[in-house]
Amino acid sequence: CLEANKWAIQVLGGSGYVHDYPVEQLYRDNRLNMIHEGTAGVHANTLLGRKLRDGRAAPLFAQMRASAAAADEEAAALPPDSRAESALLRELAGSLREAVARVESVTEVLTSDEARPVALVNAHEYLNLVGHTVVGWMWLRLATAAARPPPPAPAAAAAAAAEAA
Repeated sequence: CLEANKWAIQVLGGSGYVHDYPVEQLYRDNRLNMIHEGTAGVHANTLLGRKLRDGRAAPLFAQMRASAAAADEEAAALPPDSRAESALLRELAGSLREAVARVESVTEVLTSDEARPVALVNAHEYLNLVGHTVVGWMWLRLATAAARPPPPAPAAAAAAAAEAA
């Protein structure tokens, strides 16, 4: 695309640099795509090459598993008329556990000393795997929070306390 946009600017004889035609914007956008792709590669190499070596990912994975356990607890505490929500929370928690186990396994393999010479070849795919797992984790946390009944309004809580007294 970048080459096509470059030639389109040439066809327009330089007037493609002005705002009369969208070609100059397309050219700039395509240049940024290459820069962003390079940045993603740097992040992927850093994540796999330095950030998660030597067991440094364990606290993240433990936190994800704790969120899955919290979702199970929340599902168990839901009233009987919320069976569908309870089942969904349990299913989401189970899916997160499976994803975390997969990421842990892949992390172990890719951060092992034996894999070190070739591990960074898979850095971008690993970044996607971790990213999707983290997004799933955040969605589970949101679903868990959404399943909780809302707290009573302050006026209703005060009235309930006055009646109890």
